[in-house]
Amino acid sequence: MYIPKYFKITNAEEIWDFVQKNSFGTIITTDQGKPTATHLPLGLNKKDDDYYITGHMAYGNPQWRTFETCEDVLVMFQGPHAYVSSSWYSHENVPTWNYQAIHMYGKGSILEKDELIEDLKRMLGKYEQNGWKSSFVG
Repeated sequence: MYIPKYFKITNAEEIWDFVQKNSFGTIITTDQGKPTATHLPLGLNKKDDDYYITGHMAYGNPQWRTFETCEDVLVMFQGPHAYVSSSWYSHENVPTWNYQAIHMYGKGSILEKDELIEDLKRMLGKYEQNGWKSSFVG
């Protein structure tokens, strides 16, 4: 993603806040050179000084099988966006699109069962305000 230097954000706390507020992301991997994408609610977590992203992908979605073999996984988070008309400028200029997005690169892996259960509990705690419970998350 091209980012003009005056728009680039490097502050980890600002990035953390953005992802927490815009956590419906897109995971992109490749399978034999072909890109594959899935849109999911994701969690950005921190352990010690390391950040990692978690989420739950349906077993029937074949993309999860690419995590162990794909060298680089791209995860994108998008925020607010809007068209900017050239008529809004006091001088001649071109129209553009104003948006916020974060791209993160890393290595994918599959959570162990106990890690998955903890992650699902975290996700339900964030999104389910009515205290929904199910036996599959312990």
